[in-house]
Amino acid sequence: MNPDNKKYPSPSPVKSVSKETIYRTVTSLLLAPLLIFAVIWGGIPFLLLVTLGSIVSYLEISNMVEHGGFFPSKLLGSFAVILLIVGTYLQFKPILVLFTLLLISSLFWARRSPGALNDFTGNLSTTFLGVFYAGGLLSHAILLRELPTGYQLVLLAAFGTWTADTSAYFVGRKWGRHKLIPSVSPGKTWEGAVGGSLLSGLVILAASIAFGIQNIYYIIGLMVIIPLAVILGDITMSSVKRSVGVKDTGKILPGHGGVLDRIDGFIFAIPSVYYYVLIVATLMDFKVN
Repeated sequence: MNPDNKKYPSPSPVKSVSKETIYRTVTSLLLAPLLIFAVIWGGIPFLLLVTLGSIVSYLEISNMVEHGGFFPSKLLGSFAVILLIVGTYLQFKPILVLFTLLLISSLFWARRSPGALNDFTGNLSTTFLGVFYAGGLLSHAILLRELPTGYQLVLLAAFGTWTADTSAYFVGRKWGRHKLIPSVSPGKTWEGAVGGSLLSGLVILAASIAFGIQNIYYIIGLMVIIPLAVILGDITMSSVKRSVGVKDTGKILPGHGGVLDRIDGFIFAIPSVYYYVLIVATLMDFKVN
């Protein structure tokens, strides 16, 4: 009872965790051990992981651009992706010959495909843009894994990407006020990007020390390059999605959307780390050990 007949404000309800957040967390917890195992084990498990991720990514890109009125060849493109990944793994030199033959085949396909009379160039371009994005960039995961202590480098890129994506999402929701690029992705903020980059850098620093990397210049470079690559990859995929009018790249991962919604930053981080390692090794005669 309220003897004073005064109206007291009711306690504010506790905000419940959204279903999307729960789905994101559960999906990440289920996939993380499998991915870490494949990276550490290397060999065929890692090859299968990269190949599967590349093919699914290519098909997601193809499905998206179809919303924009283009007709990429999913069959030829998927075959090209497999050639790039497996050829890289086997160090197969004639891969360029096979890839050239595939390019010639795609020219004939593009002329006979639906809508070819209206956009022959668009059909052909989207086919090979997807191949380069999903197959060409991700094939660097094979190259990076084969370097000395390569699995540590792949895990650094993965940990840094995951931390940057996840922390940017939560920091942006909590404190985000200033839009990063509203014309491309209205949900991304400067606060989220900076917070994600800082936390990603700390995780990369801790993981580098745990992996025995002692060169401070090497570590600082990774702390800068990986978060920047993640942001660039995220913005690039957001631009593609916005240009064709889709929200997510797919629906295969509950809470995340498509595979590309989860690994778009990783796709840019992997080649960035690989070439950075080569540059450091060349200029500083430094080895990761």
